[in-house]
Amino acid sequence: ERFSIGDLAGADSAFSRAVARDPGFAQALYQLAIARWWGGEPESANEDIRRAQENAARLSPGEREFIGALQFLIRRDFAAATANFQRLAAGSPEDKMILYGLEEAQFHSGQYEGTIETARRILALDPGFTLAGRHLVDALMRLDRVAEAQRMAEDLLRRDPGSQLLWFSATNTAATHVDRAALLQLQTLYQQSGSRAAVPALALLATQGIWFSVLM
Repeated sequence: ERFSIGDLAGADSAFSRAVARDPGFAQALYQLAIARWWGGEPESANEDIRRAQENAARLSPGEREFIGALQFLIRRDFAAATANFQRLAAGSPEDKMILYGLEEAQFHSGQYEGTIETARRILALDPGFTLAGRHLVDALMRLDRVAEAQRMAEDLLRRDPGSQLLWFSATNTAATHVDRAALLQLQTLYQQSGSRAAVPALALLATQGIWFSVLM
């Protein structure tokens, strides 16, 4: 749950506690690997994958295949990751984690239309899986679909106002194009949400006389 809303620190902590209680908990290990990869810890993520594979007897055949695809993603072999996750998604079209792996692989290999399609499939299956929305907004921006990206970012933030990752994407989207109206809308949304997310992009933004003062 913490992972799906983009609370990577919370997910890391929860999975680490689970592994501390049961060092062979393979499901927790591979989900810990995802959280650490997102957090910029590829070496730790690779070690978690290795430990999960050592305990593969505790995994289903589908989970073992998922780990194989995930390993390509963590190693930044995005072409192989995309191919493997596409194959898995064809057999399990409603598996959110497989689709999320596919979305990540597509985005990092520059397949932005595919990223958008996959992210929307994830959010249709689970509107609360807002982490999938981060690269949806980013992909829309890469395709210069700015207004659509701004609308999507605001919609996602209304669902999950505590997501620091979503605030980062949303504010960068508005600031990149110096969109005064969008920045003001985000300021209002942030204030109304009561969010305590620390958002560096909102910390001090003096574009066209707009100043944001939020928690650091």
